[in-house]
Amino acid sequence: MNSTAPWWGTAVIALVGSLFGVVVTSLTTLSNRRIERRRLTREAKAKAYPAVSGAAMQLARLPVWPIVSGDPGELGDRLREFCEELQFITTPKVSEAATGLLSAAERHADILTGIRRDSKPGHNDALDRRFVTSYDTSRNELRSAVARFVAAGRQDLEIRGHYVPIQSPVDETPQQRDDAADPMAR
Repeated sequence: MNSTAPWWGTAVIALVGSLFGVVVTSLTTLSNRRIERRRLTREAKAKAYPAVSGAAMQLARLPVWPIVSGDPGELGDRLREFCEELQFITTPKVSEAATGLLSAAERHADILTGIRRDSKPGHNDALDRRFVTSYDTSRNELRSAVARFVAAGRQDLEIRGHYVPIQSPVDETPQQRDDAADPMAR
């Protein structure tokens, strides 16, 4: 008795081998595309997140007096543009933080504009005492929103380590500056 495989067995083995090769090649290609897309998205996020936080901090640092540079409305519009670009590359958590940041920035810009419209600079460009509390509150809310956004962005980019917001003397509130200049205020 002669033991040979049926004639069609060779064709089936060749077909299965070909299909296996096609599937493995397709999966490898898809995986490479996904990795490349993720890398490009991460690069875009790494550029966009600092642009958003930087624009927001520029608005937070904008002095009421003197009016030397930066219109609060224009800075707010610039921040809005950056946030609109985020919609296409970011996660829901970062998007939520960006929405809160944008709201805080718009409130702060409105307060700055209102103060400039409704008052005049005091001695040494001091802020009118009627507006100090609302200004300090809106500025602190904006800084807190920036900190929440940066923390969400760092988490999305998988940046490890404790985040501490950077502040400079320029970031002091008018009340803190006045208190530092007037030792009797303490």
